[in-house]
Amino acid sequence: MVELSGQNANSLESTRFEVTTRPGRKLHYSQIQGWFTWEWLCDFAVARASARAHFVEVGAWRGRSTAYLARRIKESGKNIRLDVVDTWKGTSNEPEHSRLLKKMRKPLYQQFLTNMRRADVLDLVCPVRRTSLSAATRYAKQCLDFVFIDADHTYQAVQQDLAAWFPKVREGGVFAGHDYSGNWPGVVQAVNEFATKHHLRLGLHKDCWVLRPSSASTGRV
Repeated sequence: MVELSGQNANSLESTRFEVTTRPGRKLHYSQIQGWFTWEWLCDFAVARASARAHFVEVGAWRGRSTAYLARRIKESGKNIRLDVVDTWKGTSNEPEHSRLLKKMRKPLYQQFLTNMRRADVLDLVCPVRRTSLSAATRYAKQCLDFVFIDADHTYQAVQQDLAAWFPKVREGGVFAGHDYSGNWPGVVQAVNEFATKHHLRLGLHKDCWVLRPSSASTGRV
């Protein structure tokens, strides 16, 4: 049984759920279908975060990465807020999304919530059912400690996400994203150009990019 409190689950605003579940076998994050290679970055972000930090994950799909990150937050004992931005409609220009969506018997958003409940982290997750650019307008400048981008992978979309979210990250915070690889040339080009334009040091690990805003960074006003 799941008891939800707060705003309606279909609201476009963020919702924090209070959950009561019957005892049962928990779902491990690795059992959730998805594309997730940045466990190391979750560990780093949580370890260095303050007790009341604010994280945003942009792009969640069924919640594989969200389940891992939320579990690390819970285990840390820190009161870190985790907002998860997604339309839960998939990305229309990605064939794999379209293929998987056609096979789904339940709405993607409902699957996400179910996975978060079964992973025992639904109470830590605040879904924001908006597009990336719409959601970014809800946050004040330099108010976030960690932002991870894994949304639309086209060059133009990544450019827009970088411009929209970078000003929201505090000095010393972590701004990062997924799929910096030859399979996604639009991501690589957009990130490289953004780092050069704003005098940022670009860190790479596996298929992730990492930028660290500092007092010398431009594009944050």
